[in-house]
Amino acid sequence: MILTYSHEACVITERVLSQVQAAEMGFLRRFRGVTLSNKVPSCKILKALSVEPLLRIARSKLRWFGHLTRMSQERSASQDLLATSK
Repeated sequence: MILTYSHEACVITERVLSQVQAAEMGFLRRFRGVTLSNKVPSCKILKALSVEPLLRIARSKLRWFGHLTRMSQERSASQDLLATSK
């Protein structure tokens, strides 16, 4: 799986969200040298590394939506939004 940041145009389903979370925790576990057999909870790993989960993607999507709603009606991205909401 490849993680990208061009998420404005894609729909994030629960399955994709779960895959992103699993990939993220896999990276962080390897970074900390912890395996699943060590039974260390994810929240402890996140806290120890002082990182924020990738769920910021959802926040970023909402920020992009707000940007689109404030955009002038003549812009193509705004027109696309209006076309999909009808």
